[in-house]
Amino acid sequence: MRTASAALAIALLWLAHGSLAARAEVSNLTGIGAILPVVETLSEEAEYCGLSVNGINGTIEGALGASRLRIADAGVFLYVNVLTAYTATVDYCISSINVELVVPQTVRLNATHRRVLANLTLWEIGGVFGSAREQHREQVLGMVQNYARQFVAAWTKAQNGR
Repeated sequence: MRTASAALAIALLWLAHGSLAARAEVSNLTGIGAILPVVETLSEEAEYCGLSVNGINGTIEGALGASRLRIADAGVFLYVNVLTAYTATVDYCISSINVELVVPQTVRLNATHRRVLANLTLWEIGGVFGSAREQHREQVLGMVQNYARQFVAAWTKAQNGR
């Protein structure tokens, strides 16, 4: 039964997230000079698999530190969400990782003409990854670092007008 539950969790993570390539027009990043990384609270399973908010945040900030992009609360957020499932029968962790640049913005709804606050996603990347529990932390942080570097590359390209 546990194996079936683990397989179901893996399938749901994969279907809910899929595998995202970096999506967005690079021009969406033009003019952004500062962002604030925000790491979503992790589940107990993620923590059991060795993940921590501080570890993920440090990885993101390290990748951003190599750029001219400042880390500050300028109303633009690099949002990181990691969902993790663990199966004890094979001591295996599966994580869905999503990194997106989000700007809260007031928009007017066409249907009701009301103004509401909405989060606009300017850039996004993510994927699903699984590994043995002992290796999961290192491998997930490597993926987070890779995603952050891809963001920095897209941001740099936008600032250089390409």
